[in-house]
Amino acid sequence: MEEILIAPCGMKFGLCVHYQAKENDLKHKGFNRMYCDGCIPRDKGCLHMGDNCDNLANVLVRYCYECDIIPCKRLKVLDKRYRTKYHMSMIENLTLIK
Repeated sequence: MEEILIAPCGMKFGLCVHYQAKENDLKHKGFNRMYCDGCIPRDKGCLHMGDNCDNLANVLVRYCYECDIIPCKRLKVLDKRYRTKYHMSMIENLTLIK
């Protein structure tokens, strides 16, 4: 998988509702979602983790595995939700990326 298709938290962009909104032009289909090109391509901090992580918000780390506190509480919560909903683990993805 291409590096630009993986978010700093280890999520595959294909699962991100904001990325899907852009790819499928959901606003024109009546769904009001923010569009996102993905964290890496737009060279910005992470939308989902940045509000809880200064390192990601200020782009001090590119991926969560580079942080001293891994997995943090927020990453554990997201990982649990994505394992349940999508059968994928962000923490496992980050381990493979590292």
